[in-house]
Amino acid sequence: MPAPTVSAIGHGLIADRIVEIAREHDVPIRPDPDLSALLAHMEVGQVIPPELYPLVAEVLAFVYRLRRRSAVGSK
Repeated sequence: MPAPTVSAIGHGLIADRIVEIAREHDVPIRPDPDLSALLAHMEVGQVIPPELYPLVAEVLAFVYRLRRRSAVGSK
């Protein structure tokens, strides 16, 4: 499995627009100020450092749970 990468970065109005676009496309949103602060200095496309994997894993687990609930609910 490829390493996770930063897909978007924004502050203020740009961050608001990223959230708006995510909602328009039914992308789950999970605020995580601690992880956001750690990723804020990175560039889009940059590989997330291994020491942040535990925090990123929490976000991915959240997304997978939402997808599973959605799949079960659509049957």
